[in-house]
Amino acid sequence: MLKIFFYTFFSMLAVCTALVCTTPYKPRLYINNPRVPTDCKLEMLSCPTSWKAGIPEGTSTDLPLIYNEFVTCHEGLTKCGYVPINSDDGEVLGTSGVTIGGGVDLGSKNGEYFTDISVEATVINQLEPYFGLTQNDAACAIIENPLALTLDEAKDLTTKVKDLIVESVQTTYNAERGSGLPEFASLPRGIRTAISDVWFQFGTPEAYPEYPKFWNLVIKNDWEGAINELENFYNNPEIQQRGDLKRRNNEADIIRAVLEVCTRSVDVVFLLDQSGSISSSDFSLALDFISRIINAFSDEDLADEDGTRFGLSLFGSFYTTVFYLSSYKSKEDYDNAIDNITKIGGGTQLGSALNLTQGDQFTELNGLRPDTLGLPKILIVLTDGKAGDSVEIPAMNVRDSNIIIYVVGIGGYDINQLNVIASPSPPPHIYILDSFTDLSDFASTLTATTCYESQPIPINSIIIGVVLQDEFQYYQFEVQDNMNLMIVVVDEIGLTFLYASRVTPHPYEYDNDLEISSSDTYKELVISPLSEDVNITRRDTENVTYSIYVSVKGASNANSFTLEGSPCDPAICIEGTFGTSDGSSLQVTMSVIFLAFVFSLFMI
Repeated sequence: MLKIFFYTFFSMLAVCTALVCTTPYKPRLYINNPRVPTDCKLEMLSCPTSWKAGIPEGTSTDLPLIYNEFVTCHEGLTKCGYVPINSDDGEVLGTSGVTIGGGVDLGSKNGEYFTDISVEATVINQLEPYFGLTQNDAACAIIENPLALTLDEAKDLTTKVKDLIVESVQTTYNAERGSGLPEFASLPRGIRTAISDVWFQFGTPEAYPEYPKFWNLVIKNDWEGAINELENFYNNPEIQQRGDLKRRNNEADIIRAVLEVCTRSVDVVFLLDQSGSISSSDFSLALDFISRIINAFSDEDLADEDGTRFGLSLFGSFYTTVFYLSSYKSKEDYDNAIDNITKIGGGTQLGSALNLTQGDQFTELNGLRPDTLGLPKILIVLTDGKAGDSVEIPAMNVRDSNIIIYVVGIGGYDINQLNVIASPSPPPHIYILDSFTDLSDFASTLTATTCYESQPIPINSIIIGVVLQDEFQYYQFEVQDNMNLMIVVVDEIGLTFLYASRVTPHPYEYDNDLEISSSDTYKELVISPLSEDVNITRRDTENVTYSIYVSVKGASNANSFTLEGSPCDPAICIEGTFGTSDGSSLQVTMSVIFLAFVFSLFMI
């Protein structure tokens, strides 16, 4: 009752100081800005550049029900009130009102709403003048009368609003789900988060034209259909904000991750600790974990000569191989081999095991595919303790062979040692678990991460790739900051699209720095490792290596291509894209480079 009294009191004060705009909102004055007021900035958040690895999973007893960071990373977080606008023309986006915190829109809310979720009356008083204001009314109001909360107030407000939304999603889903389907709390957290994130942006399914189709698939638990609907959510994506398109695709990614299905070709070797510090029951949990990851791949994929291959080696005081990349071609064969493993025990000679694995498992003789195919080569190390020998040089040798090392530390791990072993981010290549029982919830994360790993490609080497329609192959180049990277893709069969990024390991049509998505069978793309806002003098003063991420997407039923990345002088090799159907672009580009070179001689 006291809270209601204070809210009523402060509301009366707010009425006395109602906002009155002296000047109408003029969109043309705010072109090239994402929001007004223009000095309202987003708080710095630590968000992944790609969500293909999914989110931390958990059981129905874990709280919160959703991964709040996913929503916050897409909504942003501000202490100041703002109205989102279209940067192209300055117009307010949709029916937006004044927004604050992690996307809390005040235009559709009132004081009673915030009182019911226990927001402090003093905070409600600050929000009150903006209730019910939308579009231009909201924009002029917030420009002339800025709104500011403390960071703690903004976070608390956001959390309480999210909790209410999740409660609404849970209640509605449980009431409308199909007969015999699991309750909301029993769905994987990635799915719960994706469902709630759509609701957070649009409200109830009836609030947006395309939402009911997605919701009907959700209550049927048709997750493949839901993924497809999210990836094709908008009838006219060309006029849609890129952030919204990325958000729907990210929601699809975190659903896909928990389904534990992978269609990419990868060479994966497990290196499992069997030292004496691991109990027999924990060792069995680790084997179950490995089996579960293998079972994420179809028998058709495992049997295919171009499909995914797995190897498994154990280490303790001694190193032993259970099976090679070439040993088996079905889930049943892999499972039988795993079922027959007997734990030996001993010490933790991980450094020696890394050396032996590289020369034993990662050889073409034992099933490793040639580098020219550009397939990811992945080593997954599972250990519960500190190595009894040196790991730094063995791990470096493995990584220098373009093998990506994941490390899963369980229980008594040494974090410094794990950092020395693992490949650098992104994506994260170190995972920390409290116990072996946590492996079960972690399987989907590692499956998705390895499935979408970007394969490091040496400069000036030619890769021969194969990709199915609407599938991707991902690559990574390392480029010194004083050079640009020229990427050339030639389609041998079918048609592919080319995307490049300085940031995301998985560039695609809605998230890239440069792209070629035309009918050109010869594609040439030049990208700088430094964005335009980085001072160009860094090229002359530092010798730093940067990552460039490249993806090739299949645009027809069957596609094969060659890919090459070469460094080039930024003075004569300018960032941009070129494409033809006959390769003539290369001749044009080389002519331009030659003329620029000749001109530079005359200038000396």
